[in-house]
Amino acid sequence: MRFPSIVYLDSQDFNRLSDGFDNNEMSSIWKRLIALRDQGCVVYAYSYLHILECLNPDSSGYLEKQRARARLISSLTLGALPFHSDIILGAAFPSQAGWGPMSAYDIGKDFISKAWVDKIFREALSNFPHLSREQRRRLLSKNGKRDLLARSFSSADVPDDLSFYGVTASDVRRILMSPERHGRAVGRKIIANIQDPEKYLDCVMRLRPGENPLRVEFDSNSKIVHGHIEKLNEEFKKLDSLRADIDGAIRELRGIGFSDGPVIQDLRSRKRRLPSRGQIKIPLRPDMDDNRFGHISHFIKRAMSRGGGRKQSDFGDLMHLSYAPDVDFMRVDKDCASMMAGYRPLEGKLFSSIVDLLDHIEDKVETERREGG
Repeated sequence: MRFPSIVYLDSQDFNRLSDGFDNNEMSSIWKRLIALRDQGCVVYAYSYLHILECLNPDSSGYLEKQRARARLISSLTLGALPFHSDIILGAAFPSQAGWGPMSAYDIGKDFISKAWVDKIFREALSNFPHLSREQRRRLLSKNGKRDLLARSFSSADVPDDLSFYGVTASDVRRILMSPERHGRAVGRKIIANIQDPEKYLDCVMRLRPGENPLRVEFDSNSKIVHGHIEKLNEEFKKLDSLRADIDGAIRELRGIGFSDGPVIQDLRSRKRRLPSRGQIKIPLRPDMDDNRFGHISHFIKRAMSRGGGRKQSDFGDLMHLSYAPDVDFMRVDKDCASMMAGYRPLEGKLFSSIVDLLDHIEDKVETERREGG
């Protein structure tokens, strides 16, 4: 066991610790978590998925609870894990830049899209209907266009997505005048307002009270995954029905006197050639290598073998699990632990009980101390 070990808690751990702080069990767990951290045995990491799930405004009067959860995550953890795309590019935890250290500039650029800039420019140009050909030529030049955009840009023109993350009209003007110079700084500003739970919550309450914008994106993506699983389930239901039809046909043939001759042997051969749920191959995107995302195929195969529908929250479990290569121990719920049973890359990492996880780490620490003299 390496020290400090990186521990990834379940979103429900943060919620239960925050909401039940006066509870004796939760108070004991909190003290154990803090003791392991302060002794240098562990560090606790969190991802944007925790922010999304823990700060989801799902009930009236939620704000006080959300603030308490945000404070707890900030006080317990060392920092945020990078985005998945940045990990693929080489980002590691812990990182002073937090999330997105390799794509801050791209984030800034992506928000300032060409289509949006062209729209603002056309609106600005409409304020000067009687331009001479020479004046129009100067305005259409690269420097003239930037100057006009910057001078005519107002706070009312700031896109909602930028405004939400604390980007001002002044920030946008600087990008319009010099995107290469200022794009990265704006990207860092956006990231800083997402990666810190308390800052993110302030952004939500300032501009979109009662919403969690990350949740909107999460829910739409989870519906896509859920739909794929349901579609696969329907296909295998048809195959199961076909197997039953073949079995029924064999019984009927035997009932009217057929022996196990060529006809029945052919039916059995057809049945054997039908793909089983366990043989399903789940194609992943080229950038989703098996080391980080192979658990998705395993999860879906298990879902298929069990039959029936799955929870929409499964998408969140799959995304949390993609951080497993970066951490030493990970807390998951019982259903997720059951679904991932038998997946060798995660053996020994997953714990369905936070108490069991703490017991395991404390035992390892004690063993190391005894053996170290």
